[in-house]
Amino acid sequence: MGRLASNQSSMIINRQVSRKNREEREDYQALLGRFFFFVAFHCFHRQSMIDDDSLQQNGNG
Repeated sequence: MGRLASNQSSMIINRQVSRKNREEREDYQALLGRFFFFVAFHCFHRQSMIDDDSLQQNGNG
């Protein structure tokens, strides 16, 4: 009986751990998505600034 109870409690603990891991993984994926979005936006913004500079230089030339 004691062994069965310990098995049940370990199953419950495993379920809680897996739920916690899943929440952490979702947080990690959200953070990763935000990071990639920021990098892409930053690169696009810098590229548009470079394009503006080159347009101005060509216009002045």
